[in-house]
Amino acid sequence: MRGLTRSLAILVAGAAVALAVGGRAAAAAPAGCQAEVQKFCPTIPAGGGRVLVCLQEHASQLSPDCQKELQGAQRHAEKRRANRAAAGAWVSPCTGDIQKLCQGIAAGAGRIAECLGQHQAELSEGCRAAFGKAGK
Repeated sequence: MRGLTRSLAILVAGAAVALAVGGRAAAAAPAGCQAEVQKFCPTIPAGGGRVLVCLQEHASQLSPDCQKELQGAQRHAEKRRANRAAAGAWVSPCTGDIQKLCQGIAAGAGRIAECLGQHQAELSEGCRAAFGKAGK
């Protein structure tokens, strides 16, 4: 559950930032931002969203392609955060149901929610109520 509380920068970093080459941020940004990384953030180490934060600090100086990619990455991260927040509302009341009905299902990409949805008739009362409120 600690992963649910990660900051936006870390979420975006997971979606948009690759590994740095040789400790530098050479390839650590969306494809449309490579030139900007070299220009504005060449010494910033990848990881933890640092390259993304650097790019955001130079937002007004970025190319239109890079700005568009960063905005897309931010929308993606916000959507993931909203989905995780909604999931958090039903995870606790459904823990027993998940263990019983969805054993062996890997978490992520909505697989647990899909499993619970396929077993709605078998859900406990508390899980059914919480899961239904979450719009699943």
